[in-house]
Amino acid sequence: MGRDGPQSTSTLIAALGEPDEKADSATCGSSSLRNTTYRWGDFSVVVLHEVDTGDEYGETYPPGSVSGWRIDPTLDGRPGLSPNATGPAGTAIGTPLAILETRFDSEEWDYAGVEGDAGDRVFSIFVGDTTGAIFELDDNDHVAAMLAGYSCGRR
Repeated sequence: MGRDGPQSTSTLIAALGEPDEKADSATCGSSSLRNTTYRWGDFSVVVLHEVDTGDEYGETYPPGSVSGWRIDPTLDGRPGLSPNATGPAGTAIGTPLAILETRFDSEEWDYAGVEGDAGDRVFSIFVGDTTGAIFELDDNDHVAAMLAGYSCGRR
């Protein structure tokens, strides 16, 4: 994720081309944070336009920087994943939970584990208070989507 303000967003657009969709919002989840979500196929990023002064860990991103991402095969409304993208340690959509548990062990991560109930389970990884990712699991405990940082409006 970017720490370079608007430069991180322009670098991403230069690499991926013009987004398929760009949506401005005055809220991010339950917070009143102005943001823009850019989407390329099934990959989206969130850009906050102001600093989140209410973050419990004090984590902030310069206004205009990429502050969250999501890979989710349902974002573009078409079957399959476009573009073909992976998350941390090469994790892909469809990766089984057993591989996540092996790949992200407690020796390297402060927290790595399953949370939630059937139909709403996630595998989360974190180091310290702010570095991590969340892997949403399907009913067969395979990665259905993944995200990090602000997701503004999804889960």
